[in-house]
Amino acid sequence: MNRATAAARVAVVACLGGSTPLWAQPYSFKFYGLGPAWLSFQIPGPWWTSSWRASVVLLSLAGLARLLWRHRMRRLEAERQALEEAVEVRTRELAAEKARVEREKSVVDQQKREIERLLDQAQEASRHKSEFLANMSHEIRTPMNGVLGMTNLVLATELTEEQREYVETARLSADFLLTVLNDILDFSKIEAGRLDLDFAEFSLRDCLEQPGRMLGLQIANKKLEYSTSVADDVPDRLMGDPDRLRQILLNLLGNAIKFTDQGRVSISVRREPAADGVRLLFAVRDSGVGIPADKQDVIFDAFRQADGSTTRKYGGTGLGLAICSRLVELMGGSIWVESEPGRGSTFHFNARFGAVTETRAGLEGRKLAMAVMAFNPEPLANLSILLAEDNAVNQRLATKLLEKRGHRVTVTATGRGAVERMQHESFDVVLMDVQMPDMDGLEATALIREREKNQGKRTPIIALTAHSMQGDRERCLAAGMDDYITKPFDAARLIETVESAARLSVSA
Repeated sequence: MNRATAAARVAVVACLGGSTPLWAQPYSFKFYGLGPAWLSFQIPGPWWTSSWRASVVLLSLAGLARLLWRHRMRRLEAERQALEEAVEVRTRELAAEKARVEREKSVVDQQKREIERLLDQAQEASRHKSEFLANMSHEIRTPMNGVLGMTNLVLATELTEEQREYVETARLSADFLLTVLNDILDFSKIEAGRLDLDFAEFSLRDCLEQPGRMLGLQIANKKLEYSTSVADDVPDRLMGDPDRLRQILLNLLGNAIKFTDQGRVSISVRREPAADGVRLLFAVRDSGVGIPADKQDVIFDAFRQADGSTTRKYGGTGLGLAICSRLVELMGGSIWVESEPGRGSTFHFNARFGAVTETRAGLEGRKLAMAVMAFNPEPLANLSILLAEDNAVNQRLATKLLEKRGHRVTVTATGRGAVERMQHESFDVVLMDVQMPDMDGLEATALIREREKNQGKRTPIIALTAHSMQGDRERCLAAGMDDYITKPFDAARLIETVESAARLSVSA
């Protein structure tokens, strides 16, 4: 190896092994022994290795970073401001919504208070109405009992033909007035939602016979043919309200008689298919004046009749068919009419009744037979009867009816007087008015029953009252009474109830 090559290798090695990087050191080579020739060269480093260039780069990067940071901050600030504005807008909306809701709530609360006030007023008015109806019923029925009872007593005496005509006219007028009163009271109870059915087991055929017997005089006076028919598959013992069914039949049959001058009236019953219970279809037919087709719907509305002149010619309040319609609805049925002017009318209605099992029917049949045996139309002579009644006319009427039957009657005008009489005397039956001064009949009955617990006996007490609103009968029975008769009472009904109660008391 020549000297030049060796020197170059040494220089490279020295450069590579020194502390200064090869690219940062100037290089010069000197070749010894070859004369004065020199070769010098220098290798520059990368541009970023110089300090000022690095500073520029760093400053540029810092400036860029700052710009990016400021841009991000401005964007975040803008987003923050937008969010604050949105929150502020939403807050205002929520505040407005809250204010609106509070206003609406205030209005609703005010309306609620107003509704509660009106409801309280309505309930108070309904209570006053019920009290008024009860009082009106009592105040009208009490004198009506005297009018009808005394009229019957007069008719039972020797009268001239002219006198009998006058008295019978008065009796018919009193009956009509009582019918109007009953219609108004029933309709008022319907309007107040207080008319309910009283379910019991009854005989359908007996129920069908009663309207004909009650209206038999009218049928005879008009010389009309009257008949009833019941299909063979219709059971006799049913569960339902016989009083309301009888009321419907009486009303429809009464209308049929009223609007029929000649011909016939009839009642028929047949069975309809039903998933449960017994569903019956009733038809009341007449050969009377008939009803025009355009009037057949309105006759079931309250105070509406097919012709305004009907009231003047035939009388009536226009409530009878409306009451029948509501009663039929309570019985789960409907009512309608088929009619043609001049050819008569047929009123149809169906109703659902409960079926009576054979076992229960047999048991009730035995009870019914015992009750029939217990009542004998022959006088049960010399009963001692206590009559607690504050009305002088009713005292005289009941006393006359019972004394004509052969009974002895003791009269007291107050409930307290009845309690005192029962404490010192023995009676077979007590007729107790409900509304009396000093002590009412319910309180007097309760005291009598309390004292009888220690005496080991029970005297039959029968309510004799003009109260006929819903629940009156139940209150009387709950107080310890055994039966209930409303005024104006029928003489036969009074005597039958008194003597039956006395017989049942003896047999017990």
